Amino acid sequence: MNRIVERAVVVTCLGHSGSTLLDLILGGHPRIIGLGEVFATMGNLARQKSEKSENVCTCGRPQAECPFWGPVAHRIRSGPCETHEERYGAVLRTFAERFGPGQIPVDISKNPSDRLRSLKTIRSVSPGTDIRVLHLVKDVRAYAISRMDRDREKGKTRRPSLVLFWRWYAQNRRIQRDLERAGARHMVVSYDELCLEPATAIRRLTDFLELDPEPAMAAISETHSHTLRGNRMRRDPEKNRAILYDYRWLYRNEWVLPAALSPHIMRYNARMAYGNLNRSRWENRGAGR
Repeated sequence: MNRIVERAVVVTCLGHSGSTLLDLILGGHPRIIGLGEVFATMGNLARQKSEKSENVCTCGRPQAECPFWGPVAHRIRSGPCETHEERYGAVLRTFAERFGPGQIPVDISKNPSDRLRSLKTIRSVSPGTDIRVLHLVKDVRAYAISRMDRDREKGKTRRPSLVLFWRWYAQNRRIQRDLERAGARHMVVSYDELCLEPATAIRRLTDFLELDPEPAMAAISETHSHTLRGNRMRRDPEKNRAILYDYRWLYRNEWVLPAALSPHIMRYNARMAYGNLNRSRWENRGAGR
C-alpha cells in the first residue's frame, strides 16, 4: 500500500478542552486543513441513507455541497467501505485529490477509543506518512466548570468537581503514556496558552510542525477547515472571529475544594497548562510526579 498523504496531524484530547479552537487556528495556515473528528464523522456518513443532512460544514456549505465531505460521503456509500480502514482510506484519497500534494489534514480524536485509533489507522492505510500528534490540554479548573455546565444544559446530573478533576488527571496521564508507547512524535499544546499568549503559542506550534507561522492563524475566521462536528463556536460569528478565553472558572468556586484536596493534580496542571512556553512561576520541581 502506497502513501496517500505526505503529512498528517492528529489532535488528541478530552472533550471540552478547546479542540474546536485549535482546529480553527490550525486551519488558518494555507497548508493545513482541519477535518474535525474524522471517525465520528465517518460513522455518521455511513449511517445516513441519503445525501440529505442538516449538518453544515465550517466552509459554510451543507454537508452534501461541501467540496470535501460531499465527495467523501459519495465514496463511502458507493464503494466497498465497510471497515474503519476502508473509510479512512476514502477520506485520505479524497483529501489528496481535492487539495493536492503538500496539504496537511488534521484529525481530532476526543473519544477514548479513537485517541490512538487515528494514529494507527493512518499508519495502516498510508504507510510512510509523517504524523505529528498534538496533545491538547485545558486547565483542569476550566475543564471541570465546562463539563458541569454542559451537564446542566443537557439536563444531566452534574458530576462532582472532584470526580472531574481525577478524570482529567487520569486520562491526560494515560494519553501521555499511550503516545510514548506508540512511538508517536508528539507535543503538549495548552488551550490556555493559545488564548493568553497566542503569538508565542502559535509560533511554538508551527515550529513543531516545521511550518512558517501565518498571521491568519490568529484570525480564526479565515480558517480553511472542513468540520461537520464540534463546538457551536465554529458557526457562531460572535465567537469565531477572534481567539477568546473561556474564563468562567475565574468567577466560580466549585473547583476550590478539589484543588485544595489534590495538590499533585494542581502541580501537574501547572506544568501541562502553563509550563510549555516557559517555566511557569507556579510550577514546582517534580511537578507531575
